[in-house]
Amino acid sequence: MPVLDITTSSNTPFDVVVENFQDPNYRHSLVESYIREGIAFQLKAMRAALTQGDVAEKLGNAKLQPIVSRYENPDYGRYSLATLLKLARIFDVALVVRFEPFSKFMRWHRESATESLAVPSFDMELQRGAFTTPVVNTTTQDQNFYRPQVLPTPTPKTDEVKAFMPDIAPAPHSQMNFLGGQYAN
Repeated sequence: MPVLDITTSSNTPFDVVVENFQDPNYRHSLVESYIREGIAFQLKAMRAALTQGDVAEKLGNAKLQPIVSRYENPDYGRYSLATLLKLARIFDVALVVRFEPFSKFMRWHRESATESLAVPSFDMELQRGAFTTPVVNTTTQDQNFYRPQVLPTPTPKTDEVKAFMPDIAPAPHSQMNFLGGQYAN
């Protein structure tokens, strides 16, 4: 297993984090704390002019205010996906949940240090003209990884299928792959 070369560390906070990433418990604990704290701080920042009671009402019950308070506590961290989706709808923002390699997490961590926690709603983005120019903020590697790719049709397998099931032919769109070819059948 390759090991990071930590002998040339300049001892910046980022370098210390990279050095500590050698420990799996550290890696996972750091990601977990970023998720817990990030969600809590973002909720509080997006709530801005609303009270916790206002958010509770939008969740469907004004008596849920103590729960909204818990959601804004960085030590809570027990959000359900259904609740996060409801909150995203309330604030009219996208919720993105997906698994990522640690290298991408580290890039995100380094780049997001200067970003605001208050995510603009869809209407605010429209007012700012966010949808008038194409998004060019991702790397070419990331764009290519998530771009759907048409895989070549495997002729021998198709012939085998026709031999066993002559009335069924695979549809060309069945070769569409949304994970950059890494999980092709």
